[in-house]
Amino acid sequence: GLTGNLCRCTGYQQIFEAAFSLDQKSLPKVSERYRNKEMEKELEEVILSPTMIQGSSLSQPGDEQSVYLPATVSEAALYLAEHPQARIVSGGTDVSVQVNKGKSDFKKIISFSHLKELDFLENNDATLSFGAGVNWTELERYCKSNLPEFHKILKVFGSPQIRNAGTIGGNIANASPIADSLPFLLVTDAVLELANSTGTRHVEIKDFFKGYKKMDLMPGEMIRSISLNLPEKNDIFRLYKVSKRKDLDISSFTAGMLLSLNQNRMTKVRLAMGGVAPVALRLKKTEDWLKGKDFSLDIMKQAGRKAVQEISPISDVRASKDYRLRLAENIFEKLYYESNPQPTAYSA
Repeated sequence: GLTGNLCRCTGYQQIFEAAFSLDQKSLPKVSERYRNKEMEKELEEVILSPTMIQGSSLSQPGDEQSVYLPATVSEAALYLAEHPQARIVSGGTDVSVQVNKGKSDFKKIISFSHLKELDFLENNDATLSFGAGVNWTELERYCKSNLPEFHKILKVFGSPQIRNAGTIGGNIANASPIADSLPFLLVTDAVLELANSTGTRHVEIKDFFKGYKKMDLMPGEMIRSISLNLPEKNDIFRLYKVSKRKDLDISSFTAGMLLSLNQNRMTKVRLAMGGVAPVALRLKKTEDWLKGKDFSLDIMKQAGRKAVQEISPISDVRASKDYRLRLAENIFEKLYYESNPQPTAYSA
């Protein structure tokens, strides 16, 4: 729909007015402007070249930059071992913005866009595993019937164009504290498989982020896959995204909450928040306090007050510190009401 072409600052009306104000007859067609035999021949030579097909280094003569497109994970790992500072890209949806704004100038780029080994999705009744190269559209299709709670987050993640290009591995490796995938991955105890030229290792995502834009990722390492535990049928599972606009907006606050109850007593508690600290994080102290307690409005309100003691939000262009603190506290009450069609009387 139109969400993929929405001008986030001015909205639709100004776009329509600007288009209608133009003299359509005086404007050349887009196809006439850009479609010519020389351009088509050049693109065809690049796309069908041995470089693109076989996975060898692609560099433009005279340019200071080089681009490498490996065909296998092994080739990628060997290249990264020799060039640990090379910038990894796949969809490039975030890196491209940095380059366009002049904030980054990468001399060596390695693209994972041709790595079929990273593009898989496997699940059984209890677990889900997928490659770091799976894009958001693929995951959205799977979640529509299998994980509807995560699907509601994915369907407003960027635009269709971004979801078609952006990858899960890229969203994680970007290490943003407001990445929309992280609350889900944190409460499902996701484990990352990291690979380099000497082998692989596994890191729980709750331990992966070491600070703002800092990760437990060694030079020459890449994210290969993600595995997680699916919520059980009777679990209370909620994901939240708060932003100024519904579509095409960066989150101000995110949260994930996963509870297991036994006779109304909480036996498993997983709580995660984003936009409240330098990294998205699990609220371990609040989790431990809730375990063994009854799932009641009063308890959840107390949990909200305890949760704000574990976070350290800041004020920025998207939200104030106080607003984020209020969201973090009130989200527990929201969870309770959403999980109880006929809740008990409101207690002060």
